[in-house]
Amino acid sequence: ILPAPQDQGLSREWYAGDIGRSEAESALRNINEDGTFLVRDSSRRSTQQPYVLMVLFGYKVYNIQIRYQEDSDVYLLGTGLRGKENFRSVAEIVEYHTQAPLLLIDGKDRSGVQRNQCVLTYPAAQ
Repeated sequence: ILPAPQDQGLSREWYAGDIGRSEAESALRNINEDGTFLVRDSSRRSTQQPYVLMVLFGYKVYNIQIRYQEDSDVYLLGTGLRGKENFRSVAEIVEYHTQAPLLLIDGKDRSGVQRNQCVLTYPAAQ
């Protein structure tokens, strides 16, 4: 069972809760600036993948899984194939990536050539 959102420091500025993907994309496109982002509940609703970080960059919306490792009580971004940063909370992930660029990988780009980086700049959940 996941801790309540307020226990994880989920901010109303960027935490959109239980909204669908298309509604979340609309919220991002309303602001329509590179670095626009929000966190929403994952449709999988599992303890291992509780949230999704959605980022708008170059007119594209990237969906990045936020994973939770119960044994070590840490959050991680993405599939775990790259990047080994552990975070104590979702808020810490957001805070970190407002300073340090987030690597955006296009899942449709099989060559792996399309790689962009951006910092989280404009929260879009309100």
